Amino acid sequence: MSYPGGGYQGLGAFQEPRGRGPVIAAVVAAVVLGGGAATFLVLDRAPAAGGPAPAPPPTTAATTPGGELVDNLTGRIAFTVPVDWDVADGADPVVLKSLGTPITSYATAGAYECAGESYNRGFAGSGVARPGEINQVATDIAHAVGVDGYSSASSVRVEVGTPKPVTRSRADGAGVDGVRVEAVVTTSGNACMSTRGLIAVTVLDLGGRLGFVVANGDVEGGPADPAVLDGAAVAAIADSARPS
Repeated sequence: MSYPGGGYQGLGAFQEPRGRGPVIAAVVAAVVLGGGAATFLVLDRAPAAGGPAPAPPPTTAATTPGGELVDNLTGRIAFTVPVDWDVADGADPVVLKSLGTPITSYATAGAYECAGESYNRGFAGSGVARPGEINQVATDIAHAVGVDGYSSASSVRVEVGTPKPVTRSRADGAGVDGVRVEAVVTTSGNACMSTRGLIAVTVLDLGGRLGFVVANGDVEGGPADPAVLDGAAVAAIADSARPS
């Protein structure tokens, strides 16, 4: 995927890599997700009418895989990434250009160069979504990450599943309702890029605002090094979303 990573920050802007640690969203400028290509693709999209309806009963606890905490102090939502991921301390937000939604705290994995462009095997971030029906918000974020993150492929398809209800806990034990959805991205026409990616999104109703965590990983295709990611590990990042 063509997310910010290594020293690459999208559309020609660069910055030095930094150490790991919690992310504080105090930024001025913004970069646009999809920096690996200058073109924007209009792709297949899930129907928007009414949004998908939740099916199974909520879960009661967030999965918290051992790793590094990424705490969005502005959005008041946190998640955990594996310790070998790079947290973008103080970096400019990534903007989902098809939604105008900023991702203000994020981490990347598996940065590499190919044919003069910069790519990552993994990306995870959080932010505050625009108001809307929560199932549709989750669906739209998943679709936008697929559209923007794989825009340098010549053919891209994003298939978004049905959002399912979840419950996460605040520090005081109070429950917070939300939804979780997964999407699969398939691409062709770019040997540098993954041919299959997994996206997992958790959106939480934080009382007056919708906080989200999105995780995206290449699971098939692209160069042999760095290796693709384990889909379960990518999904676990979204599952670790909780209020902070």
